[in-house]
Amino acid sequence: MHNISWQTYRSLIKDFEQEPAIRLTYDRGSLEIRIPLDPHETFKKLLGRLIEAATEELGLEIRSMGSRTCDREDLAKGLEPDQCYYIQHEVEVRGLAQIDLAHCPPPDLAVEIDITSSSLNPMAIYSALWHSRTLAVRW
Repeated sequence: MHNISWQTYRSLIKDFEQEPAIRLTYDRGSLEIRIPLDPHETFKKLLGRLIEAATEELGLEIRSMGSRTCDREDLAKGLEPDQCYYIQHEVEVRGLAQIDLAHCPPPDLAVEIDITSSSLNPMAIYSALWHSRTLAVRW
């Protein structure tokens, strides 16, 4: 959908809070709504388990954030990674009930399962949101 305001995007996020399977991607007025299918969820869980096992084996403290919404109004961009983690910046967000990307760093690792073609470019959105500070893994 095109010509969607930031306020409408944020309202839809609130409306869909009880529907965790719905994913929203927003880029300067364009909005994509997706519902992941079973293969997508299978790969998401597999990669999440691998990341968590690797960080445990390496003795790294992490904060798993699942598919939290990552957005910035000043950039008019937002998306929901399939999985995301604080690793290097875990100590900065430890104990925070709510993480505001306007004041906190973005997650250090974002996993995006890409089985079907998106009408928006999630990697460009990640790049803008993360300012090249983190790693986004595309499967």
